[in-house]
Amino acid sequence: SSCRLGPRSRQQVLVLTAFFFGCLLCGFSAVAMASAKEVQDKAVAGVRAVAGAEADVRFSLSAALSACASGPEDGPKVWAIISGDDASSANSVLKALGAGQKRLAIVALATQGPISQLQVLRAMEYGDVYVAAAELGSKAKGAVSEASGYAAGTSVLLFATSEVVRGDSQWTAFSYDPRREAAGGSAFAAEGAQVRKEI
Repeated sequence: SSCRLGPRSRQQVLVLTAFFFGCLLCGFSAVAMASAKEVQDKAVAGVRAVAGAEADVRFSLSAALSACASGPEDGPKVWAIISGDDASSANSVLKALGAGQKRLAIVALATQGPISQLQVLRAMEYGDVYVAAAELGSKAKGAVSEASGYAAGTSVLLFATSEVVRGDSQWTAFSYDPRREAAGGSAFAAEGAQVRKEI
């Protein structure tokens, strides 16, 4: 798929990808926080609170991709809620992006810190993809709402628990919405005052 990033956005993606890939290679040790099931339940409740009680939520990328393929092209998003704590998840997300399924919405859950934001940053390279990183809970509702309404392509969200965010001084909440660039703005926007120097 072709990438429609402006020169500034391309430069931001390259810098961010290099930085976070370096962090991943450093082999940060992970500290377990909330149980994976509790976090998953909270994410499902958050998606359904915004996208509707009937939102199609799956717990693997393959199941979500199958549901996307079997439904109408212009139907609502199919949500894949997966772990965001390991490298295999990142590879799976990138593989799913290659399918170009517009109805797919991926929610990667980070329950361990420090957090590698690599998979969501790499998602920006695919062009027509809505991408966001937010703290799980009320701060994630805006990202779910924007992702639900993004019909031009896949949506990729990274949600981290509040414990993990508080324990990671490098965490940066952000969104990447190609609709903003089409309107003459920057597709990339960091949320809040705490922003990594590299961003």
